[in-house]
Amino acid sequence: MDTMLYDYSIPAISTLQSSLSDAAPFMELMSKVFDPKYAFLIYSPLAYLLDPKVGKKLIMTTAIAEWLNQILKWFLHGERPYWYVYSSGHFDPQQTPIKQFPITCELGPGHPSGHAMVTAAVWYVILSSLQQAYTNYQCQRQQVHDLRHNFGSQAATWGLYATLLAVVSVSRVFLGCHFPHQCLAGAALGLLVARYISQQDIKAMHYVGASLVLFATAFGTFGLLQTLGFDPSWTIKLATTHCVKREYIHLDTAPFFSIMRYCGFALGCGLGLLFPLKQYANQLVPVEAQLIVEGPATAAGEPVVVTSASGELYADAKNPLSSHNISWLSFKLVMAMLMARLVDDLGLFVSHANLPVFYSAAFAAYTLFSYAFTNL
Repeated sequence: MDTMLYDYSIPAISTLQSSLSDAAPFMELMSKVFDPKYAFLIYSPLAYLLDPKVGKKLIMTTAIAEWLNQILKWFLHGERPYWYVYSSGHFDPQQTPIKQFPITCELGPGHPSGHAMVTAAVWYVILSSLQQAYTNYQCQRQQVHDLRHNFGSQAATWGLYATLLAVVSVSRVFLGCHFPHQCLAGAALGLLVARYISQQDIKAMHYVGASLVLFATAFGTFGLLQTLGFDPSWTIKLATTHCVKREYIHLDTAPFFSIMRYCGFALGCGLGLLFPLKQYANQLVPVEAQLIVEGPATAAGEPVVVTSASGELYADAKNPLSSHNISWLSFKLVMAMLMARLVDDLGLFVSHANLPVFYSAAFAAYTLFSYAFTNL
């Protein structure tokens, strides 16, 4: 069945590339912007800093989606167009060419699409949260009974969601990274993962537990496949053999790097929530420098008065729109992005030559990164 889908898809992909050749920069941009790594490095940290409740859901959704994607890729044994056109022997690459781009040559299996799956999962959480916030806002304005208005906002939100998934999927097919059915499967599975996680009540300890379970099941699956006579790394040789340029091969697309990323990310988040730095900082701060809230919270819109032990007043300490809080949030966002850049540039600090060291460094980097931004 898969072979038939591959053989029908290769000419279609070749035609798509030739007919939309002018759109190549846009396709590359979409594939880069919605790369799964940015769900870890950008979307989850920003969501957590802006709304910790949404951020925690997004962190777990991202880790579970990437884990499930990797496990399924090992079992489903999916080909990728850029090597299949050569390795299958069914095509003349001169007659039916599949052009390669700087981000084409991913090292893992192709089914289901990781871009489509993680994008579907992550943006379901983001857009459903925004839609819920908008609905709550409308309720406060006593417009909850305007069903037509609510239907319009829902249609706009999920229309945007569908468009986003379509654009990402087309870009992955255009770039020769995936076959169309792989993107459809990835999008459907990502949606299911996001809907399931969104319904769960996730505690801090769940992140640590998830990290351990994901780590054990990933390596257990790898070992099981080897025991059964399958080579989980079968795609590495195909990718390195048929990629037209060595610089198109990126080590952070390898399955083991993915394991280090999602396990370290979930572990760091759990540790950050269980052992917050603020707890220890308060023990070090002199009593006279600590802030004391005087009395219960006032009515909406009224300032909350906070004093230090020395009697100094801090007005609007609880007002999220105060200049102090906006400045502090901006600082945290900038710090999170700077840390994300350092993690993304891990290859500049650790050599790729020693893979165990590189993968261990990736695990440590993602663990420290998620621990750090949950404590900003």
